[in-house]
Amino acid sequence: MTLPQQNNELTALVVDDDIALSKAVNRIGREEGFCTRCFTSCDDAHAWLKQVGDAPRTFCMLVSISQLAAIDRGDAALVAHVPRIYIGSSLTGAQAGLAGLGTLLKAEPFRVMDRPFSMALLRANLRDALAEQWRLNGLLTDRQQLLQRFSELTRRQMQIGSQVVQGLSNPEIAEKLGISVKTVKTHRGMMMKKTGANSIADLVRLFDAYQEMVAKGSAGE
Repeated sequence: MTLPQQNNELTALVVDDDIALSKAVNRIGREEGFCTRCFTSCDDAHAWLKQVGDAPRTFCMLVSISQLAAIDRGDAALVAHVPRIYIGSSLTGAQAGLAGLGTLLKAEPFRVMDRPFSMALLRANLRDALAEQWRLNGLLTDRQQLLQRFSELTRRQMQIGSQVVQGLSNPEIAEKLGISVKTVKTHRGMMMKKTGANSIADLVRLFDAYQEMVAKGSAGE
């Protein structure tokens, strides 16, 4: 994917004590036109995000597997739905470190990299994560476009979408709604296409934004 050139709203957060990794991300940021912030702990990253507040930014996070237990500690809303690149060591692979996370991996967009990795792979992952988040943020902030997309969903697709957001599998949704798994898959495909979601994580964010928008409208805000 292509990034908007020299956009200071695009920021890659590095949560890792590897100085070489921070230098590499800083270099790629200068060349690709996005900002970088490097932290040695999740607590430091959370503190900076609180300072930033509601400033319009598009984030992605590179997170060491050693920081995995702390990444969602504190105010979970700060890092909710932020695409993550999990980095494992040459001894403990990222996939092994992510084993057993289950529902977290369904809800959050993520990529996996094991050391050692090339600059080209790091660059590609950063570019793709930020570009995808930038695209999705555009959908989330365009009220009319979001309402239009969801108005095109059928009642059944809305039912299935709400179940997907809750983390139910296709067979679970089929059993709950009394339809076939094939029907669920067909509706899911159409729903992803109509909303512009490229992943389950996208769909969760779009559904959350839509439901919040409808709730505010009902409350007369």
